[in-house]
Amino acid sequence: MGCILNQTHFLNARLADGTVVDLTVEGGRFSAVAPAANTTPPTDGAVDLAGQLVLPAFVEGHIHLDTSFYGDAWRPHIPCTNGFDVRERVAFQMRNLEQATPMAERAKNQLELCVGHGSLAMRSHV
Repeated sequence: MGCILNQTHFLNARLADGTVVDLTVEGGRFSAVAPAANTTPPTDGAVDLAGQLVLPAFVEGHIHLDTSFYGDAWRPHIPCTNGFDVRERVAFQMRNLEQATPMAERAKNQLELCVGHGSLAMRSHV
C-alpha cells in the first residue's frame, strides 16, 4: 500500500457507523473501501488516520453567487426609510452591486470560501 501512480491509501479511517476501514483513492476518487487490515502502517506514503472520522463533504444547498459580497469592501446596512419596503431594499441592493467588485471575482471568492470549509457541492441561485 502507498502512493503509486496517483493512488493514495488511507488506513484506519472510522466511518459514521463506527466501522474502521482502509480507503484507496485513485485520480481523486475513492476506488476501494476494505476492512482495516490492523497492521502497522507502511512507510511508503500511506496515511494512517488512526481512527479519525471520515465523512462526506458538506453541501451548500442555497447560495447566491451573483449577489455575494464576500471579499469585497464592507458596506454598512441601509435601513428602509419607513419600515420594510421590498422596492427600496432592491434599490439599495442594486446600488451596492453597482459599486461592487465584478461579479466573477466576488463569486470566485465565495466559492473558495465554501470549498475551503469543506463544501464540494453547491446549488446556486441567480
